[in-house]
Amino acid sequence: MKLWKYICLIGFDKEHSFEEQRRIRLLAVLNAICAIVLSLYLILELIFGLHNFLPAVSCMFLFVFTDLILLHKKQYTAAKHFAIMSVSCSVTYIGMYSSNTHGEALFIPLITMPLIIFKNKNTSVFYFFLILIMLALVKIYQDDVIPLIDIHGSTLIFFKATNMVTAATVTYFITYYFKGANENYEERLKSMHDAVAEKNKEITDSIKYAKRIQESLMPTEKYIEKHLNNSVKK
Repeated sequence: MKLWKYICLIGFDKEHSFEEQRRIRLLAVLNAICAIVLSLYLILELIFGLHNFLPAVSCMFLFVFTDLILLHKKQYTAAKHFAIMSVSCSVTYIGMYSSNTHGEALFIPLITMPLIIFKNKNTSVFYFFLILIMLALVKIYQDDVIPLIDIHGSTLIFFKATNMVTAATVTYFITYYFKGANENYEERLKSMHDAVAEKNKEITDSIKYAKRIQESLMPTEKYIEKHLNNSVKK
C-alpha cells in the first residue's frame, strides 16, 4: 500500500491546477498498472517457457521506469507523450507477434489513455486515431508475420482468456480510478462553492448588521419633521 501511494504521488506538484494534478496522478497510476500487467505476463512466460518475449517485456519495463523518471523530474509533457507512444508500440508489438492469442485486446484500455492524460482535445484525438491505425495494422498483417510464440490447445485457450481478462480488468481499473478522481474533483468544487456561499452570507449579515446600527443611530423621519416644524414656528 505504501509503495502504491508513493507511485501515485510521483511528480505531484501543488502549484498545478487541481485538474493537472489529477492527470499527473492518473499517469503515475497507469504506469503502476502497466508494471503489474508486465509482471503478470513475465511470470506466465517463465512458467510456460516462452522465452522469446522476455527481451520485449524487459524493454517495456524500461519504458515504465523511464516514464516514472520523467514524472519525478516534473517533465510532464514529455512523460505524457512518451507514455502514449511507448505503450502503443508495446501493445502493437504484442498484438503483432503473439499469434492468435487476442493480444490486440490490450488496445481496449490503451485507447482510453489519451482522453485521460491530455487536456488538449486535438492531442487526444490525434493519439486516438493513431492507436486505431496501429490496431488496423495489427489486424491486417498479423497473419503474415512469424509469431514469437507457438502455442496450441489448452495453452492457447489460456492465453486468449488471459489477454481478454487483462484488457477488461485494466479498463475497469482505469475507469474506476478516473471516476474516483472525478468524484473527488466534484467534492472539492462543492466544498469551494459552500465556502464561497458561507463567506457571502457572512458579508451579507455584516452589511445588514451595520445597516441596523446606522439606522439606530440616525434620527427618524418623524423626529426630523418635528424639529423642522418647531424651527419654522420659532
